[in-house]
Amino acid sequence: MKIYNFKLYWGNSMSNKIILTMKLTVIILITAFLQVHANSNAQNKVTLVERNAQLENVLKSIRKQTGYNLMFISNNIGKTTPITINVKDVDMEVALKLCFRNQPFTFTIDSKTIVVKEKLSVPSSKSGYGLKISGQVKDELGIAMPGVSVKVLGTSKVVITSSVGRYSIEADLKDSLEFVYVGYKTQRIAVRGLDDINVTMVGEDNKLNDVVVIGYGSQKKESVVSSISTIKGDDLKFPTRN
Repeated sequence: MKIYNFKLYWGNSMSNKIILTMKLTVIILITAFLQVHANSNAQNKVTLVERNAQLENVLKSIRKQTGYNLMFISNNIGKTTPITINVKDVDMEVALKLCFRNQPFTFTIDSKTIVVKEKLSVPSSKSGYGLKISGQVKDELGIAMPGVSVKVLGTSKVVITSSVGRYSIEADLKDSLEFVYVGYKTQRIAVRGLDDINVTMVGEDNKLNDVVVIGYGSQKKESVVSSISTIKGDDLKFPTRN
């Protein structure tokens, strides 16, 4: 005659049921999480087909598709560039970057709100130039050259080198400097972000047509050359008194 231990059987059965219930609970929780995550991602996807549309209208379409709120921190939202865009099921932030490209506005995403505000303008210097450039100008022998004209090309900005050949001038990153001196080759150097530009001037041959300054006015070099004569030291001797 067999004797069954019902308590042992009941205990094993209850243990299996608890484990099975826990497994089912975990599966349900994971499924629910994945569903919520999928719905969240789906809400961040937008489709836009617009041609020459106003930024405000495009943003309203994004709000309608995603459920995000809009906040405008500007009174000039109407002064925008018309938008032409054609995207399908793209991330909302990607679509926003496309919409705000070349616009005087920018955006941030705070929780469930798209905040729109004007771009901060970079303050310019009083002179209208962004970079202060300095340096020294010398000749081929390394001697400082005073009086060299230093000009920002395309502008009226001009300075003259000091007695030790130094100069200081303001220019923009895209500008070029022109160095000019009579009897020397004109040099042009692009700024390209440099703030210290030293220049060596190279002399030009056959510059007889250049104008030079003399004690009583100005005339061409060839006139000055033709009027120069050579004398010896003996010719400078004069009789002296006792």
